[in-house]
Amino acid sequence: MKKFLLIIFSLCLVMFPNYFDAMEIKSLNLEEALKSEGIEPLFDEYKEDDSQAIVYLFRGLGETKSVDFLNYLNSIYNEYGS
Repeated sequence: MKKFLLIIFSLCLVMFPNYFDAMEIKSLNLEEALKSEGIEPLFDEYKEDDSQAIVYLFRGLGETKSVDFLNYLNSIYNEYGS
C-alpha cells in the first residue's frame, strides 16, 4: 500500500510541476522591505552605495522574527547607515 501511494504521489509531482512551484522571489532594499511590512521608516534619506555592508534577509511576509529584525535595522540606520 505504501508503494502504491508513493507511486501516485510521484506521478502527481511529475504531471503537475507548476502546481507545486514556490513563490516568486523579490529583492527589496531596506526602505521597500519596511514599507511591505507596514513599518514607518525612522530615517530621512535612504541611499545605497558600494561602501556599505550588504545584509541578506530571507523572509516570509509577516514573520515575527523578520519584523523584529527589520525594526532593529530601522532603529540603527541613522547611526550606522553611512
